[in-house]
Amino acid sequence: MANVEEKKSVSTKLSQFIISKSKIILIVCAVIVVVVVVTGIATAVNNNAQQKWMTAIETAETDYTDWKALTVEDSDRDLEAEELEIELLAIVDGAKNSYPQMKATFLLGSLSFELKDYTEAASYFDSVQKDYADTYLAPVALMNNAVALEMLNKNDEALDRYQRLVDTYAAVSPEASHAMFSIGRIYEGQGNLDLSKAVYEQLIAEYETSEWAKLAQVRLITID
Repeated sequence: MANVEEKKSVSTKLSQFIISKSKIILIVCAVIVVVVVVTGIATAVNNNAQQKWMTAIETAETDYTDWKALTVEDSDRDLEAEELEIELLAIVDGAKNSYPQMKATFLLGSLSFELKDYTEAASYFDSVQKDYADTYLAPVALMNNAVALEMLNKNDEALDRYQRLVDTYAAVSPEASHAMFSIGRIYEGQGNLDLSKAVYEQLIAEYETSEWAKLAQVRLITID
């Protein structure tokens, strides 16, 4: 009987505690519900925003492809380039730290390069390779950055980018052999023939089946 009475006493005390604290419990439950609802809304909004920018960059890629198909003689080419730039900049500004932002920045670099604005192109490509260094576009952007710098006759800076590509992405990028050939070519153009030959020989040794290695063999014959 003592155990039964003791159990009843504990049950009674628990009921009294719950009743006395009922307002606090209701408030806590209400707060939890609000947090869950707000979290759900935030997640839904975020997902919708991501989908919005993914759709936007897919459209922009198509627009860029269509623009590239235009010839210099097309009267709307410059106007469409301006509209495409506005479209891409909106994605860059809105889709922070995301694939759409990365791709839009890369396309802005490509657009600038096609328009022969090599300064802008170099800047956009540089942003991609710095901000998205662990992505598949990083070595491509680094290569394009180097090419744009060469077009600006900034050969020392271009050498730095080519060398960085070889040092950082040789194991994963098909651009590595091209970058190595470009290093040898710049050294050759600067009259540093010993350095140039050394780079060409390294290229042939490491990428003997590539087209760039074959070109390096031709350059070695020419230098000799």
